[in-house]
Amino acid sequence: MNGVVAVCAAAAVLALIVSVIKRTEAGVGGVLSVLISVWLLYFIIQGIIYLKNGIALSEKYVSGYLPFILKSAGIGFISQTAADICRDSGEASAGNKIATAGKLGILTVCLPLIKQLLDTAIGYINQG
Repeated sequence: MNGVVAVCAAAAVLALIVSVIKRTEAGVGGVLSVLISVWLLYFIIQGIIYLKNGIALSEKYVSGYLPFILKSAGIGFISQTAADICRDSGEASAGNKIATAGKLGILTVCLPLIKQLLDTAIGYINQG
C-alpha cells in the first residue's frame, strides 16, 4: 500500500513538472511524458506479477471466483483508461458515459456471483 501511495505521489509531482516544462520546451516535455509513462508501466507490470503470484498461492481458495475477479479488474482498468483519455481530450461527457458503461459491465460480469450469494442467503433464511 505504501508503495502505491509513493508511486502515485511521485507521478503527480512529475506530471506537474512536465506540464511546466511543456509550456517552455514542448519537445522535451513530450519526451519526459513518455519516460514517465514507461516508468509507471514498469510499476504496473510489477503489480501484475505480484498479483499473479498471490493468486497462484491462494488459488485453491478463490478458484471459483478468480474469473469474475480478473474480468472485473480488466473491465475496470480498460474503462477507466478510456474515460481518462476522453476527459483529457476535453470530452468529459463521453468519459463519464464510458465510466458508467464500465461499472455496468462489472455488474453484469458479477451477476452470477450475486445470484449465488442471494441463493445462499435464502437457503440460510429458510433453515432458520
